[in-house]
Amino acid sequence: MILAKDSLTFLKQKIDCLLKTKPTIIIGIDGMAASGKTSLANALGNEYKVSIIHMDDFFLQDYQRTKKRLYEIAGFIDYERFTSEVIKPLQNNRSFTYHLYDCQTKTMTEEYVNNDCQVYIIEGAYALRPDFQAIYDLKVLMLIDEEKQISRIKARNKPSLVKQFKQDWLPRENRYIKEYNLKEIADIIIVE
Repeated sequence: MILAKDSLTFLKQKIDCLLKTKPTIIIGIDGMAASGKTSLANALGNEYKVSIIHMDDFFLQDYQRTKKRLYEIAGFIDYERFTSEVIKPLQNNRSFTYHLYDCQTKTMTEEYVNNDCQVYIIEGAYALRPDFQAIYDLKVLMLIDEEKQISRIKARNKPSLVKQFKQDWLPRENRYIKEYNLKEIADIIIVE
């Protein structure tokens, strides 16, 4: 299902239906850079008791950035750590904490997850990797027009990072979306 950008009402209706059958649900929000993934997660946070887990906190540490790993589709995240620290506790309905990796400071910190919530939201690039999909009650894919995407990337990054996005990140992102058929597996597609 493809929706226009003001689709929060529709998404809330889907969430409300799911919450009638389960005490808590897990939503995966993935998509293109600058498409509004974090903004959507935060908007849902204003409507429900949520715990938001950001995929950006699972980027690879320097020692993990091998040539082989960086060539993998969706290989830029520490999916092993994400699986052990987030996926498994969610599958087993256990309280948990996880570690955030800060790429700028190259440090790890511990993050407490609010387990007294209605909705867990996992948002960010690579959230809908095939090995994560089974935990989601709702899979959301966010797409954006290329011109608008570049404009947003320029507004929030230094010129050197904009160049890196264009040459490296965006082609990888497009390959990931295509290779893993995310447009087919998403329950909801939001086009910005």
